[in-house]
Amino acid sequence: MRILKLILAALLFASLIWCFPGPVAIDSAIASQDDSSVSPPIKKPPKRGNHAMAYDAKRKKIVMFGGFNYPKALKDTWTWDGIKWKLESQKGPIARSRHAMAYDTRRKRVVLFGGFNQDKYERYNDTWEWNGRKWRLVSTFGPAPRDFHAMAYDEKNGVVILFSGSSDIGYRSDTWIWDGKVWKQVSVTGPPARVSHAMAYDPKRKKVILFGGQNNNQVYLKDTWEWNGKKWNKISSSGPPARLGHCMAYDGTKKKVIMFGGMNSKTYLNDTWMWGGKKWLKLKVDGPQERYSSAMAYNANRKLTVLFGGFDSGARSTQDTWTWDGSRWTDITLAK
Repeated sequence: MRILKLILAALLFASLIWCFPGPVAIDSAIASQDDSSVSPPIKKPPKRGNHAMAYDAKRKKIVMFGGFNYPKALKDTWTWDGIKWKLESQKGPIARSRHAMAYDTRRKRVVLFGGFNQDKYERYNDTWEWNGRKWRLVSTFGPAPRDFHAMAYDEKNGVVILFSGSSDIGYRSDTWIWDGKVWKQVSVTGPPARVSHAMAYDPKRKKVILFGGQNNNQVYLKDTWEWNGKKWNKISSSGPPARLGHCMAYDGTKKKVIMFGGMNSKTYLNDTWMWGGKKWLKLKVDGPQERYSSAMAYNANRKLTVLFGGFDSGARSTQDTWTWDGSRWTDITLAK
């Protein structure tokens, strides 16, 4: 009988050890949470729209920051190495959406400017730089606080160019350049004031391309402009239907600017277009569902354009990842 009691006691003790981790297991879990070098359990970015992305050529990764997922703005920084997403940081710029980013090739930094925080109902005019490890605030002077603007890096002239956006006094039609130290307003005429337009740099033609958006009168636009480093030139008023909230990137594989999606007063869009320098060409391809306020960037190392998130036709934020190889879209959300 005594032997039977000892056996039962041993079994009970073993069951307690199985159900409750010992001190070593608990300490390891705590250490993992505190150790920033350990990959987080989140394997892909949460849903969002109105975020921004840029390709970090030195580190061969796409960088994504912020955005909006109802009911709040986000402040997380993610990278895409061509295989998987990785959460890099929760520190840096205050949570925001509707900001813009571009990669400074000369200085090897991702530059972020402006944006809007829904909780505080504030627009920003701060400039931040990402060096591959952390964000650094580099300026609080320059363009007026704004959101829904667009930026691109002018490789020929070695500056980031910013155009338009929405400020506390309305839509702007100003053009600014960032040389890595200060912002300078460029006194030129150009496109009318607008919001939710898109821009991309065409290194083959050495021009910044701008398309669409919405003007002060809430009219959707379909004009195409080029920035040659000194002035804006209107190139076309034909091509894709008018829209806002579309995304653009330079496809290094095809050596053309690619544009996807957006919305207008009639519909939500999921069309894909290419700009070769003279005219727009609509591509007959299937791809992501209709959406607006997505973000897109070209990964030169993988020779793929990557699109993430956006708002669908029901204004719901999404979290799917798509790649464009120059001829077709691939949904890699479930594959990773």
